[in-house]
Amino acid sequence: MIGQYDFQTTVSLTGGTSASFGSNTFRCDSAPYIVGTQAGSGCVFPDVTSTFSLSVNSNATQEALHVYQAQYYPETTTPTDPNKQIPGSVDSGIPLSRTVDEALQQKNTDAAVATCYKYYGPNYSAGSTLDCDEYPFKSTHQGAFNAGTN
Repeated sequence: MIGQYDFQTTVSLTGGTSASFGSNTFRCDSAPYIVGTQAGSGCVFPDVTSTFSLSVNSNATQEALHVYQAQYYPETTTPTDPNKQIPGSVDSGIPLSRTVDEALQQKNTDAAVATCYKYYGPNYSAGSTLDCDEYPFKSTHQGAFNAGTN
């Protein structure tokens, strides 16, 4: 971490009246897993909840429908479990958190592929033309390796 800054907003009105309100923090860092990427180093508001959006009216239609199904109809996903509650959905109340641990990311991928192999057979990928999509994503702590039936 390079630095963290706390600040307030001050509004000054003509005539000398001013008011300060709100407080926020921003953090600037140069984490090694970011600096070597296109993003480089930078600043963030750490208290803001990130939102990732997919649209069915885009090049990600299948992915958007897959995530929608997982979030709103988890009991219809594989492996089946009538009490399934998938992290990352509003109903679950459990936000996703990113991992940069490449070993965990690989374990998440391996677990998702093993599940697809188990339920759909060795040719589930149709000659490597289809992916075994996973949600939560392999880049999250809540990915397939730690998910159980979720």
